[in-house]
Amino acid sequence: MRTFRLLTDAGAVRLRSPARSDGRRWRELRLADENILRKVEPTVGVPWADAHTLREFRRFRRRWHASELAGTGISAVIDLDDEFVGMVTIGGIQPFPISTCWIGYWVSSEYVGKGIATAALALACDYAASMGVHRIEATVRADNTASIKVLKNCGFVEEGVAREAFHMDHAWRDHLMLSNIDGARTVDRLVDAGKFRREAAPTEDDCDWDLR
Repeated sequence: MRTFRLLTDAGAVRLRSPARSDGRRWRELRLADENILRKVEPTVGVPWADAHTLREFRRFRRRWHASELAGTGISAVIDLDDEFVGMVTIGGIQPFPISTCWIGYWVSSEYVGKGIATAALALACDYAASMGVHRIEATVRADNTASIKVLKNCGFVEEGVAREAFHMDHAWRDHLMLSNIDGARTVDRLVDAGKFRREAAPTEDDCDWDLR
């Protein structure tokens, strides 16, 4: 996977497949933001540092690759000017006539509030739609106002509350359910509104999924 770049005020944002060399940066960012990520991600069940070793990254990467091959999910790095700043996941892909998936993302706290998450989510919605997905779902805690804003900027609409949807931050947590049923227009709407500019798509892939 490799998308075209969206040009934001903060720089050029694109999505690409995770590379072996991303492990140290992934670990660095997630360890630095432990106190933030623990509150918004499902419980990992082990000490945070143990869940973020280079060995765990390699294991995750093999799992991400297997999901992509099976057509059930895509995990991608969010690059800002070719620097790893977070990740986005498209999961639970169901073929027609269901044609749904769920989506999740995280961005290093150093880059929050710069439009990077919005650009990355828009690219992911566009990519999901290109795979034939009609309905894209997202869940978020009601107190996560920053993430809710990102989702709504990308055309997601609130549908209700999923009660005790995930165990996180020491308890089962209710989540808002949102959906986007026009993913193919997400990037275009933001570009047309003047939020971002589009850069021509590259033709080569920079990750060969070498899983050694």
